[in-house]
Amino acid sequence: MERAARDMLQAPYYVFAGLVFDSESAAAHTAQDGFPKVVAEAKSLLDEAMKLSPDKAAEIGKFRDRFQKLVDQAKLTLRIASESPGMEHGSSLKAEDLDAMADGLMSRPLGVGVRRNP
Repeated sequence: MERAARDMLQAPYYVFAGLVFDSESAAAHTAQDGFPKVVAEAKSLLDEAMKLSPDKAAEIGKFRDRFQKLVDQAKLTLRIASESPGMEHGSSLKAEDLDAMADGLMSRPLGVGVRRNP
């Protein structure tokens, strides 16, 4: 579970990096490539945890489902990031680019909703 949590926590950083760096940069390509890898690894580790802890499998499965919903929402943000010049361009960004990036951020990026208060 600890390794899965670590991967789950990395996912939003890849999404954010996708928005920050120019879509043609090496950093943006790393973000685009890294996001699906950490998501797949986290889901695999959660599946393994369900097998190893059958008494907690239902609870872990619900957690995995919540994570998947967040991942699905983050994919829109990452897609928009791949089509954007990146915030690193600062004041040279066009209004249309800023609007697209804001739409991506407002789509409820990964990380929001991962924690739930008791």
